[in-house]
Amino acid sequence: MEGYVALALVAINAVLYFVRYKPAVLLTALILILATFNLLSFFTIIQTSGLTIMGVSTPEIQLKSLLLLVIYCVINFNLLINWYLDMKEEKAKKNLKIISYPFL
Repeated sequence: MEGYVALALVAINAVLYFVRYKPAVLLTALILILATFNLLSFFTIIQTSGLTIMGVSTPEIQLKSLLLLVIYCVINFNLLINWYLDMKEEKAKKNLKIISYPFL
């Protein structure tokens, strides 16, 4: 079941890349995070790893999906940072406009 959901999300994401690029890149990150924490599965054989520290277990993760997530972050790091800085700059401009022109 998890494999079909992953396939459907990847198909939606592929179409979204041609329609709107920024949401597609963010959806890719979301899909990889869900796959890392064992909520989606891209592979037929699911191998999970987890830790138990003093009787408390960590969530199990799929190491292959974690590797894909790390590769994704390395490739898109500059793009994601630039989008964050643009968003922060727009917010600062909006706040400056409100402060500068309170009577308009």
